[in-house]
Amino acid sequence: MSNSGMNAFASSDFQRSFFQELESRFLKRGEMVNELSQILNVGKDAIYRRLRGDTTLSADELMVLARKYDIRLDADQAGPRPMDFPAALYKITSEVEYFRDLEQQIAGITRLKGVTMDYATPELPVFYELLAPTLLAFKAYVYGLTSWNFAKWKGVEFRPQLIDPEVFEIAQRILPAICSLPGRELWSVSILDVTLRQIEHAVDVGRLVDPKLIERMFVEIEMIIIHMEAMTESGKRFLPGMAPTDDSPDFNVYHNEMTNTNNVVIVKSNDHSFVIATLVNPDYIISTDEHVQRKMEIWFENLIENSDALIADSGRYKERYFSQLRRSAAGAKRRIDGSLFEKPGVLS
Repeated sequence: MSNSGMNAFASSDFQRSFFQELESRFLKRGEMVNELSQILNVGKDAIYRRLRGDTTLSADELMVLARKYDIRLDADQAGPRPMDFPAALYKITSEVEYFRDLEQQIAGITRLKGVTMDYATPELPVFYELLAPTLLAFKAYVYGLTSWNFAKWKGVEFRPQLIDPEVFEIAQRILPAICSLPGRELWSVSILDVTLRQIEHAVDVGRLVDPKLIERMFVEIEMIIIHMEAMTESGKRFLPGMAPTDDSPDFNVYHNEMTNTNNVVIVKSNDHSFVIATLVNPDYIISTDEHVQRKMEIWFENLIENSDALIADSGRYKERYFSQLRRSAAGAKRRIDGSLFEKPGVLS
C-alpha cells in the first residue's frame, strides 16, 4: 500500500483514537513523547505536531508504532482484541522490557473506574516478589535463563548486579499502584514451593553459591510472609511499613487446596473488564472475550465457594496456614545449608 493510501486511512479521527490508545500505555505524556521521538527518529516538536493532528502519521510510522505497542489498525473493528499477547508479540531481549510492559499494564488497570482485581495462583504472585529486591532479581534471572533464553546469563552465577537497575525502579513504582486495588486472592499452602525449588536447584547446580546472598533471600521470604499475614489480618491491602486505614482498599484472601494450576487475574471495572492468564510464565495473555471472561469468573467463584477465608476471625486456621509457609521455607533452608556444607570451601 502506498503512503498516500495509508494517509487517507489515517484520518484525523483515526489518528486521534490511535494516539489515545497509545497514550494509555504510558504513565505520563512526556514519557510517550520522549520514547516516540527515539523510535521514529524525529524531534519532540514533530511528535507534538502529530499528536495535535497538524501532521499526519505516515504508513511506515503507523506500522512501526502499531507493531511496537500492539495497536490495531483495522478501524472497522473498534475496541480491544478478544485475545492479546502484550509480552509475547516480540522477543524479549532484556529483563527491563518485561517490567516496562508490566508497569504499563498495571497503570492502565489503575486508571479504570470502580476497578477490582481477583487473583488465583498456585505460586507466589509476582507482586509480592516486587517487595524483595534480591528475590526479584533472582526470579528475573531464572526467567532470563528459561522463558526468555538470554545468552548473557548462560553459565553465569546469579548475583543481583546482573539485573538492569531500572527493574528495581519500576518495582518501586508498581507497588503503590498494586496496593491501591481492591480485590480477592486465592492461595494454596504450597504458594512458596516453586520459588523455594528454584532456589534449591540454583544452589545444587552451582548457579547460587554465596551463603550471604542465600541468607538474604530467605530473610526477604520471611518479610513477604509477615506482610501477607498482616494484610489478611486487616482485610486491607497496603504497603509494607505502612498501617492500613479505613480508606485502604479491601483485600480478602481464601485458602484452597483443590486443583488450581493456573495463574489467573480477573479485572472488573465500570469501564470494561478483561482477564489475564500466564502463557509460558511469566509472559501472559489478555482476553476481553466475554465467553472467556465468564468461564474464568465462574471457575474463580467456584473455588472461592469451596475455600476458607484467611481473615482475622479465622484464628488458629490462619495461624496454621502461615506456620506451614514458614515450615516450608525453613525446610528448604536446612536442605540448602546441608548442601553448602558438603561443598568444599563454600562455608569456609
